[in-house]
Amino acid sequence: MDTENKTVLIVTPHPDDHVFSAGTLLMLKERGYTIHEIVATQGEAGTWLDENESGKKDFKKSELVSVRAEEIKKASAALGISTTTCLGLPDGGVEYSLKTVESLLTEIRGRKPGILIMMHPNDYHRDHRNIAEMTLEALRRAAWSYKPESGARCV
Repeated sequence: MDTENKTVLIVTPHPDDHVFSAGTLLMLKERGYTIHEIVATQGEAGTWLDENESGKKDFKKSELVSVRAEEIKKASAALGISTTTCLGLPDGGVEYSLKTVESLLTEIRGRKPGILIMMHPNDYHRDHRNIAEMTLEALRRAAWSYKPESGARCV
């Protein structure tokens, strides 16, 4: 772990996935780290947990995106996350793509994190696995001379 570089980047597929590392994020924030977050989707395929009198909530997916945006804003603030970038990929349909790898590469080179937190590439959820694989590929490419216009190499 690079103790001189106090920048953390967390990469997750869904707006609620940063909770898997909440304790670590809070500890790092307390130790003076700056935390940035990349979220692949807007959480539009999730469920609505708010209930009305009948126990059900009728909603449109566009409403859910707005609710998820507010939720992540509040949760990220509570966890001490400085910035959140959403890639806008389809929730439940994240596919491996070079375009997403390059977006992640640009963010990694721009932030130059000392610590990167991500999902496990063998996770049960396909969105989680695909984002993890693309993040790993972006990390590999960040050390190469690949796409120099996306920022200086991270070695």
